[in-house]
Amino acid sequence: MNKKNIASAVALAVVASCAVAQTGTETAFQAYAYHAGAAPRPEYLFQGRPHALSIGAQMENQRRGVSAKGQIVPTDWKVRSLLGSVGLNVLPWVTIHGAAGECDLDFGLDDNRDSDFMWAAGAQARIVEYLILDPPLANDLCWLGIEAAAQYRNGTSEAVGSEIDWHEWRAALTVHLGARPERFGFVNRVSVYAGPAYSGISGERRYSFTKTKFSEEQAYGLLGGLHVNPADNFSFRIELQRFDRTTLGASLGFHF
Repeated sequence: MNKKNIASAVALAVVASCAVAQTGTETAFQAYAYHAGAAPRPEYLFQGRPHALSIGAQMENQRRGVSAKGQIVPTDWKVRSLLGSVGLNVLPWVTIHGAAGECDLDFGLDDNRDSDFMWAAGAQARIVEYLILDPPLANDLCWLGIEAAAQYRNGTSEAVGSEIDWHEWRAALTVHLGARPERFGFVNRVSVYAGPAYSGISGERRYSFTKTKFSEEQAYGLLGGLHVNPADNFSFRIELQRFDRTTLGASLGFHF
């Protein structure tokens, strides 16, 4: 079984997708406050989310500029990926995840590249979640949160006579503002988030007997998104990343 078939099997087996940043429902602190209707004790703050295991699906269309040493005009880097992932809460406020699937690379080259294998691993920490019982600009309960996330991604792409291997390190610190619009009845929880992000890409292209190393044109940028929980055990997210170019991703997750 080649790498492409392995990637397809993994993606189908776990419903395909990435990112610990793609998972989550309310913490036990929030569940206690919402459902019990009484003031929670301080130790409930990081009791953790009620779903320790998650699987999901993520699609991403990444666009960046990359360049080799001495290159004046950056090359347009496009990666379309479909990954399957599994997340696990190892601590009440820390989630780790692993992911694998397929990616399709367009490197601004004339050769016809095949879809190939990509994998990722990362972690997410829910640093603060502050429940606002009487928000000044809303009628529903709101909360303010801060999350940190890091991820490593590795991919390959093959074509006739050439092969590309690349690595990417991602990190982000985001502020979340959310609410439970219970009076509407069709959604359990919705939040928006934004913050600074880092994405460092490095790789090597091997062509015949030559090797060319390349890296990202701009490593620091911003990201933001919308996260919706129609139910406690299901979430959907859409995210926009802005570096020198724009990356768009969408994901869904099921939590157990």
